[in-house]
Amino acid sequence: MKQPKQPQNRRPHFASYWRKIWREKRDTMVNHLDALNRAKIQKAAERVSSVRAIVHLLPARAMSASVLRDQVAENWNEVYGEDLNTTKAWSLTRSCIKAGLFLRQPDGDYLIDYRGEIAP
Repeated sequence: MKQPKQPQNRRPHFASYWRKIWREKRDTMVNHLDALNRAKIQKAAERVSSVRAIVHLLPARAMSASVLRDQVAENWNEVYGEDLNTTKAWSLTRSCIKAGLFLRQPDGDYLIDYRGEIAP
């Protein structure tokens, strides 16, 4: 029994096809991926600075990571009107922790760092 002929408008999924595409258009694809990465980093920095603007609404006590996430999401919704789902709230909280906005204490809880600017 013969195999049915594959439609010609589908992209093949084998590795040599993608290696050939990358070889032919390497500069364009690298520039595109770099631009996407820069935009992603810039957007994350903007969101962290937005959290910095509302950090005075957060409780001044030490909080576990999940409570901190809930507080950030709740205050973000109150101020900006955007309802964050759990995944986005975790991502935003992790970005703020990585940027140094929230400091981890030895017991595992997090405090707000009021000392200065956000680290790049």
